[in-house]
Amino acid sequence: AGEIPWVLHQRVGALGVWGFGIEEQYGGLGIDDCFMRATYNEEFAMCGANGVPAALNGRMISIEPIQRLANANIRSRALPEIVSGRKGSSLGITEPSGGSDVAAMKTTARLDSGTYVINGSKTFITGGMTSDFFVIGARTGGDELAGISLFLWMRPHPDSLGHHWTGKWAGGAQIRPHSILKTCACRLNISWARKTSASSRSWRTSI
Repeated sequence: AGEIPWVLHQRVGALGVWGFGIEEQYGGLGIDDCFMRATYNEEFAMCGANGVPAALNGRMISIEPIQRLANANIRSRALPEIVSGRKGSSLGITEPSGGSDVAAMKTTARLDSGTYVINGSKTFITGGMTSDFFVIGARTGGDELAGISLFLWMRPHPDSLGHHWTGKWAGGAQIRPHSILKTCACRLNISWARKTSASSRSWRTSI
């Protein structure tokens, strides 16, 4: 009860529906089409259980940042696993203190001896109880959006000094719990750090 069989993730992944906007070399379709996306969502909705597509498609909001911002090494390790449905991924932005007000983010990441130490809390992480890859927003600079960076974290992370997970239901369909992630001195190596050219935000990760 309350679980989506993981084989269903893999069967849906085999259809290629999570490969929109993802390069073929990483298991994607190599194309993006808003009408094909709309058709997929309309067809999926016909199952009559809204919690099922919500549980399966939660990874879609975290795939794009990996494709757009991560380097090739990270993409090749994460994207094929996520797109195929073998692994899940989640986006960790929402916080207990500010909801989805990204500019008010309080989670911080500070550089300490070559690694980033992340401290803060995230809530309502769609699919978080079963995901293996997490795109986590944390403040590395000043106020507002310009001071926020994205980190990729894989569970279980060998350098994680402490983290706590609890289940939390969200919405009316109790199919997959959203989760609360509280990180405490979670260390991320930055050997694969890369600044984005489009903005002052950065992508730093270790998996």
